Amino acid sequence: MIAKGKRRNKEEAPFHGEKVFFYGVNWSREDTLYMDIIMLIIMKWILSDLKVVLIILKLIFK
Repeated sequence: MIAKGKRRNKEEAPFHGEKVFFYGVNWSREDTLYMDIIMLIIMKWILSDLKVVLIILKLIFK
């Protein structure tokens, strides 16, 4: 998805300059790309934290 958006010319891109309603704020397409990347990083952090918590719980309840 990201690569496709990057390869397109500005004339071809249907959403160029279109505002997207995202998290209660108007973001342009490029901004949503950065937000998606940030969200992925945050999700990875949360998942890794969950793994650590599960390991600790297993140790406690053994």
